Amino acid sequence: MKLHLASFRIPSAEILESLIGVTLEGLNIAVIANAKDQRTYRAEDVRLTHRFLGGLGISAQEVDLRDLANSTGVTEALSTFGMVYVMGGNGFVLREAMRASQFDEAIHGLVEAGLVYASESAGSVVAGRTLCGTETVDDTSKVDEPIFEGLGLIDKIIVPHASRRMYAGYLEHMRSTFESEELIILNDNEAYVVND
Repeated sequence: MKLHLASFRIPSAEILESLIGVTLEGLNIAVIANAKDQRTYRAEDVRLTHRFLGGLGISAQEVDLRDLANSTGVTEALSTFGMVYVMGGNGFVLREAMRASQFDEAIHGLVEAGLVYASESAGSVVAGRTLCGTETVDDTSKVDEPIFEGLGLIDKIIVPHASRRMYAGYLEHMRSTFESEELIILNDNEAYVVND
């Protein structure tokens, strides 16, 4: 299992290349932007992310989970890629899309088969065991029924954006709610990497 769980973007191309075992130049990846589904600037965020990835030499193609209806569809849609990049946004909106498409069922088999799960912000948070506490920064009213269960790719809780002042209250809430060994606290220039 190979995971690259970042706070923001890809802080080190070299570390990601070391994880995946190939250079980023010409790498073909899937981008999941469903955490942005309820935002008016979704298209602009996707465009900026594709431009950033393109600057690293990566060829990115969006896979919209709203177009997929079951785990077989997710597996087929992602099986031609070596890496999936899950963007940030609202973690509850993202989890709703993952549940509806059965991405949350398919992803375990995909990463065990070699797909690299790379992410930023909410995309990293949902990889952990729970979204509890993120309701202080992500609006749960954007979904019918919030899903607090994470994907469980790691048995920890990712806390991104620790270096941003606007997230100071969130960071303090997480530190007071959970034991320190449960948390992986990341500044925007950091990523938590798993290479099994």
